[in-house]
Amino acid sequence: MDKGWDMARGGARHRARTALVIVLGLAALALLSGCEAMLPTANLYDLKTGKTIEAKFQGLVTSGGGEMTGTGPDGEVFKGRYSTMAENMTTQQAFMKLVDRVSFEQGYGTVFGNQGKVNGVATMTGDKGTVVDMQYTYDKATGHGSGEGTDNKGNEYRVLF
Repeated sequence: MDKGWDMARGGARHRARTALVIVLGLAALALLSGCEAMLPTANLYDLKTGKTIEAKFQGLVTSGGGEMTGTGPDGEVFKGRYSTMAENMTTQQAFMKLVDRVSFEQGYGTVFGNQGKVNGVATMTGDKGTVVDMQYTYDKATGHGSGEGTDNKGNEYRVLF
């Protein structure tokens, strides 16, 4: 075999591997920069006064649960927890959704991103005695969501992501 031909093939492989590493690195960077969208801030608007509590989620709001913090308009500092769950579906529906996705991916390639909406609940306690309870729906595709909340002082809130 001609050594020049082997060197050319080896060089092409090296260039292909280098290009693959660059593409994977850029994809990882894009995913990491997109993580900020998964750590949203929710604004709780008091429906009587219009004052806002800003609540920051400390983990992925699209699944599981975690810690959250907030700041009220009067400087009250809130700490709490949230829990997010998938849309209500039976085990059979979840299985069929998985089977449909696997069938689609086998025929057409991988489906990227998270589809659908998730529902969640959260409770925060303020250092001045306010306790806020809220429910929300978060759209994983758009990064937006909404919900409702109340506190132990009788206030009602509109929750917007």
